[in-house]
Amino acid sequence: MKIFLMDRDEQEVSNDVAQYLNFELPILEGILQRLGEEESREIQRIYSKYTQQHKLLSQCLGSKPKTETTV
Repeated sequence: MKIFLMDRDEQEVSNDVAQYLNFELPILEGILQRLGEEESREIQRIYSKYTQQHKLLSQCLGSKPKTETTV
């Protein structure tokens, strides 16, 4: 699947983009649904990674011996 992004100010449409402009609404809705599902999976993956790294960092900070320094 390819997705083409264009500036709103752009007046001409390339041939690569023009071939996709005639998709019917159900096909476009399906594409949007798949993109939404992919986005949700990516958000969940990032959230899980953040949670894991947060736990690891908290454990490291909690187990580090505290030292005092004097000047």
